[in-house]
Amino acid sequence: MPGMEDRRKFKRVGVRLPSVFSVGEAWQTASTRNLSEEGVMGYFPEPLPIGTPVHFKIFFPEARSIFAVSAEGSVVWVDPSESSGGVRHGILLSGASLHRGDREFLKTFVARTGKIA
Repeated sequence: MPGMEDRRKFKRVGVRLPSVFSVGEAWQTASTRNLSEEGVMGYFPEPLPIGTPVHFKIFFPEARSIFAVSAEGSVVWVDPSESSGGVRHGILLSGASLHRGDREFLKTFVARTGKIA
């Protein structure tokens, strides 16, 4: 809407990146659809309760390899409406869980609006 301010602290970019996540021992597939330096919106197979700790990896395909960013976070919102891609979740990243190199990679990736150098 015109005049509405985006109150987000960090810029968000739309992406379509493969991901995996775990809430315990088992890893499951997910799909990351947008991200920022401090958060991720992704589709998971089943709804998770708000506050659930999540460990995940996001895969960034590069020219001849795949770079993965690993992080921990927690579920801050869930959109319970099902879609063909799964259930949408908002994950707040734990800054302490991000390796410094991964944090810089995300910062650069978002600044370039989703493009890998």
